[in-house]
Amino acid sequence: MDTNLETIVHEAGRAYSEGRYEDSRILYENALENYPNNGILHANLSAIMIKIGFNDRAIEHSKRAVELCPKWGKAYYRLGDAFRASSNIYCSLMAFCHGVRIDPANSQMFRCLSEMISRNFESFPWQQLEILKLKNDPSAVLSTVGECLLAQGKAEDAVKTLEWSLEMNLSSKKLRESVLGALGSAYCGLFKFQNALECYEKQLELATELGSNHESINMIRENLAFAAEECRKYELAALQRTIVIDSGKLNREEMILEKIKIAGIYSKMGQIADSIIILKDCSVTCNSNISKETRELVCKRLGFAYADQNLFDKAIEILVPLCEKGSNDLELIEKINNCYIGLDRLKKSIEFLRDMTQNTNQITMLHSSCLLCQSHIFVSNLTVALKIAKRVLQISRNRVEYKVYEANSYRLLAIIYDNQKDFSSAIILWKKFVEISMDGSVKALLEISRLLGKCSTNENALNYINKAIERSRNSNEMIICLSAKYRYYLANSKKSEALGILEKLKTYMNDDLDSKFRSLIFEDVALFKDIDHEHDTIIALEQSLTEAQDSSDVYREVEILERIGVILSENKNYEKAEKYYCQQLEVARELRNAKLMADAHANICRLKMKTKSFGEAADHAKCTLTLLKISSNHSLKLEMLINLASADYERKNYEAALNAIEKALSLADECDSNEYLAKACRLTADLFKVAQDDEEMLLDILERHLGLFEYENSNVDKCRTIIDVIKLNIRFIPKVIHFIQLIIPIVEKLEVEEKV
Repeated sequence: MDTNLETIVHEAGRAYSEGRYEDSRILYENALENYPNNGILHANLSAIMIKIGFNDRAIEHSKRAVELCPKWGKAYYRLGDAFRASSNIYCSLMAFCHGVRIDPANSQMFRCLSEMISRNFESFPWQQLEILKLKNDPSAVLSTVGECLLAQGKAEDAVKTLEWSLEMNLSSKKLRESVLGALGSAYCGLFKFQNALECYEKQLELATELGSNHESINMIRENLAFAAEECRKYELAALQRTIVIDSGKLNREEMILEKIKIAGIYSKMGQIADSIIILKDCSVTCNSNISKETRELVCKRLGFAYADQNLFDKAIEILVPLCEKGSNDLELIEKINNCYIGLDRLKKSIEFLRDMTQNTNQITMLHSSCLLCQSHIFVSNLTVALKIAKRVLQISRNRVEYKVYEANSYRLLAIIYDNQKDFSSAIILWKKFVEISMDGSVKALLEISRLLGKCSTNENALNYINKAIERSRNSNEMIICLSAKYRYYLANSKKSEALGILEKLKTYMNDDLDSKFRSLIFEDVALFKDIDHEHDTIIALEQSLTEAQDSSDVYREVEILERIGVILSENKNYEKAEKYYCQQLEVARELRNAKLMADAHANICRLKMKTKSFGEAADHAKCTLTLLKISSNHSLKLEMLINLASADYERKNYEAALNAIEKALSLADECDSNEYLAKACRLTADLFKVAQDDEEMLLDILERHLGLFEYENSNVDKCRTIIDVIKLNIRFIPKVIHFIQLIIPIVEKLEVEEKV
């Protein structure tokens, strides 16, 4: 400190001690003009501001002192004192905690901390600390504050305080073991399961060293297994639970409950058959001595396992009797509904959920309503779905206890508006969802990014992908986000950036990675290949397919089979393409999923049209149309109707072709699909030329096609229509000249083989 500043501080200090606070304030403020980054001046000025009643300014100066001198305990003392003067007891407590961590020998700070503890916590265990002779141990007191904060649900501050106490080298090993357990719980509350896992592993090691009783160690293993499961370290989770069972300290019922948890882990690992074996064994050992709740839980989990194996009929047989009309088991209701959807029994799903919405329990009613809304979306009853979603929002909005349903209503509304092509509204609703829900926010941010690409806006889709990356809580979410970022770069022709992201994705490829995510990475590798490298692309997709099959991700399997088929078909390798499309159809049939079966039949139909196998093309078009009866996928319906008409036309089944094309014209008019309307008009003209002897009707349809030229993608069909019109108007020279002038620029655009 230079001489001038030392003199000012001395004078200000004397004024303060004599009660001349205003003089002291002026001296310190003048000093700060010359030394604005002096933390001591800010700290002392904070004390003066408290004396003259300027508590807000006291907080400002003490915060600045902390910023400038983060390792000076007195700065935190001043901050705690300023908060206390402002009656902000909680912030005062945290400031004094931080101060004691930095300067544990400061008795004045410790006394202030003790005072704030007593004012914050009604039942702080001072007596227990006194018995253990730890009442005046700063690290012990800090650790206890951390545990009390955790009990109040203040996980972030609990983590800070507990970590501070560990940094101070707790004198008691037993207390250190307890702190590690509390810190693990706090991390779980923040969804930081990897940190929690590390804490529990250290706690287990310390508890074993201390020779803790079996009950305590088993509890630690339980917590360790939970954290490991959340980190997708399933082998570790199963091992810990097996050790708990083998400890011999569980009664029969406790053992069954532990086995149920192990079965759940096997299900998550994709080893559903092993899960079913364990649950069946539990079912056999369940006798009258086992509580009704546990017996029902075994049945429920067995039903869930059957559902996970896509044995939906077996699952329903077990689960429905467990679900009475007044049931409040949300997980059970959801699983039964998923089984009905898996069996493509959407009407039954809607009936079941409609019954569940009559439940007097408001939570069950809201949950069932959300599921009911989802089922109506599946069957494209968007008007009904919209009413249900708005009703859920009306009941749940701004009510803390229904916050999850408020978020869910925004999610459902976003999906509905997305389906209605109102992308701007969908984006707003997804943003609302992100505002109030951490769970599912990564997916929501990626949805916003996707939708921004569909509407004209100044917002950058990449920003939302980056936000999703920031919110990712585990490697699986990170892979999904990086994959989205990679595909964004590819779509925007930024190959070097895409390659950088792809290399990052490859770093996640280890033996522990779930097959589902390995499949996604292999698919991304395939996307980077150019169309000229068909062989490399197919190899990458084959690897992706194998991983999808290993993870029992049948929906992904269907998607990849289709992609391989499309690539082969585009490269005119029709025989191989057909094999993949047939596999796609087989898997879709196993799932009993009408939409997926329709997509597979449509792919085979397109292929057969290319190979001029018109009879088979017609058969697959009919199958697609049958499966799409209750669907609102008008685009696919129109495509198949036109393919059916074309196939029948080529086979000279003109009456059947006319029937199909009339349906196509009607549907295209109904849903304003001008592109398909143009195709249907051209095909109708061809049919009229061979099946009708009415030049007036033919001319009408040709003129209609002329009016749709802006939507007609085929220049050949445009030329054919103009030529047909010229033939019908050959006597009207001005018209003929007009149409010749119209056809010339179109002919110039034709390929050589098209001109022939």
